[in-house]
Amino acid sequence: MHPETREMYEMRFRLRVYEGKGDVYQALFSDVMQRAHPEDFMKTRPWGNLGDKKNDGFLKSERHLYQVYAPNEMNAAQAIKKIEEDFLGALPHWGSDFDKWSFVHNAFDGLGPHIQQTIFALEKKHSPIKLTPFSPIDLSKKLFSLDEEDIIAVLGLPYKPTRPSQITFEEIKHVLEQLTHSLPEQPAHIHEVPPGKLEANSLNSNSRNLVRMGMGLAPRVGDFFGTHRFDPELGNRVAKVLRNEYIRLKESRIGPDAIYSALFNLIKQHQHSSEAAALAILAYFFERCDIFEPLSSEPTLQGA
Repeated sequence: MHPETREMYEMRFRLRVYEGKGDVYQALFSDVMQRAHPEDFMKTRPWGNLGDKKNDGFLKSERHLYQVYAPNEMNAAQAIKKIEEDFLGALPHWGSDFDKWSFVHNAFDGLGPHIQQTIFALEKKHSPIKLTPFSPIDLSKKLFSLDEEDIIAVLGLPYKPTRPSQITFEEIKHVLEQLTHSLPEQPAHIHEVPPGKLEANSLNSNSRNLVRMGMGLAPRVGDFFGTHRFDPELGNRVAKVLRNEYIRLKESRIGPDAIYSALFNLIKQHQHSSEAAALAILAYFFERCDIFEPLSSEPTLQGA
């Protein structure tokens, strides 16, 4: 698999996790597990008044029971209640069938200490049953161990490495105009971003590599602004859109990789935007405006 294809697949997976709450995330989990363990993983669905008896999936060869919890936001008290209810609720129905129980969750940034302590305490009390968390990282390892045809079935056709000239000016124009369609046309000053910004923002390797891929395509966006003089304030308005969305996302207390994914998806969601164009546009404004944090020695927008 081409390295750029893999990086984009990882981005698509992250977006599936961030967007897939509740039953949607459970469906993703079950799909991957059935492909990773054919004829072994047993998918469970609620059955009338019986429900699923606290079993969202079972791996026969490992005597391993899974229970999925994918809320919009991971709250410690609610997660602890869910773990206790699901694990203790499974014992009367499946206690003689499983030796390992996993709390499948959608928190890329991990679980808080109180949640982990709950898992440890239940494991100690109910030894020899092993209790473990099962994170999106664990699910991604399962997914990317599959044959490419299964990865395609889950995440779609592969991203093809793109040359800047393959991104049309018309595509760039359409996406930029859509981004600013419903926002005020107040100009916003664009700041140059110093070297080292990737490191300053603690982006993971996938996000960094996607930014670097976008940097290779970003000159096409610069060419667009240099050639098309029909709306000289378009770039400033887009910078304002992305900056305001960045601030909103940051205030929601999600991590830098989730923010990068959300900004990418904001651009990619427009009908005429390819993944390559979204990478290029996001990288262009990452480099030139206050999306993400500047180096500490540089003035921020508020201090400018």
